[in-house]
Parts: sequence; structure tokens; C-alpha cells
Amino acid sequence: MYDDNNKFKIQKKRVRLGLTARSALFFGFRTAEKPNGFIALTSAVIISSVLLVLATTVSATAFFSRFNSLNTEYKRISLGLAESCVNSALLKIAQNYTYAPAAGGDVVNIGSDTCIIRSAPYTTLGNKRTYTITVQASYKGAFSNIIVSAVAQDPTVSVVPPPLNVTVGSWQEVPQ
Repeated sequence: MYDDNNKFKIQKKRVRLGLTARSALFFGFRTAEKPNGFIALTSAVIISSVLLVLATTVSATAFFSRFNSLNTEYKRISLGLAESCVNSALLKIAQNYTYAPAAGGDVVNIGSDTCIIRSAPYTTLGNKRTYTITVQASYKGAFSNIIVSAVAQDPTVSVVPPPLNVTVGSWQEVPQ
């Protein structure tokens, strides 16, 4: 590829500019030798780039999986708060057969957190009332809504007043 005539022209130009062989390479003058190692250098750059992208992807995945675990924990706490709120509503129904939460809902304090008994409408059939209790709890952006169907016995109908009998018919978490 390189002939002697081309080699002579490059050396003549280098000498005219006062450059050594090494500085001529630095300023971009070609030498008469074949370029060695170009494929190895290119391969090293490509492999390094692929490894860098792979390491970044794995690192980002591990970083974001931490948030998924944290959101799962928040949801578990929120569900526990909502279940506590349902139990509180069932207790209020057992203590007061005519229980109905306030218009905006009854706020129940559980430790430093709260949940809300949204509604507890009922239908009366004979001496029993079927309540549909709706509660909501939230914890750091994780929400839980539970709807429970419970049947309560009217305590004024029985001859001997037993403790109020409240039976849970269904219990389900519903989307917001």
C-alpha cells in the first residue's frame, strides 16, 4: 500500500516543518508503516462501552427495586390500618346497634396513624341488620379500601340480653 515514493514525500514534509518522527505522529502526519492494533483498540472501546451500559443497567435496577420493596411494606401497613378500622367499626356496632359514622366519616386513631370509617349503611330484615362497612386507610401514599358485610342481631328482641352477635359475611379489599 505504501510505496517508496509516498514514504519519501512524507519524510520530506516532516523535515521541512522541523518535526521529529514522534511529533509528526502527534500532529497527524502518516508514517510509512502499517497501522497496527487498530482492531484491538476498537474492540477494547466497544467492549468497555457494553460493560459500562450493563453495569449502569444492573445498578439502576437494584436501586429501583429498593423502592418497590418499600412500597410493598407501605401497602402492608396501610392494609393493617384498614383492617384495624374495620375491627373498630364492628366493635362500635356491637356496642351501639344504631351506629352510623358521621357525614365525613369517623376518624380512628391507631397509634400515630389514622384510618377512616367512611360509611356503615344498613338494611333491616326482621330482627337483624346487615351493615356494609366501608373503611379507608393510607400510609405514605399507599391506600387500602376495605368493604365488609356484617350481620348484627337486635339486642332488644331477645328475652335474655346476650352480648350482641355480629357476624362477618364478606371481607374484601377494593381498588380506590
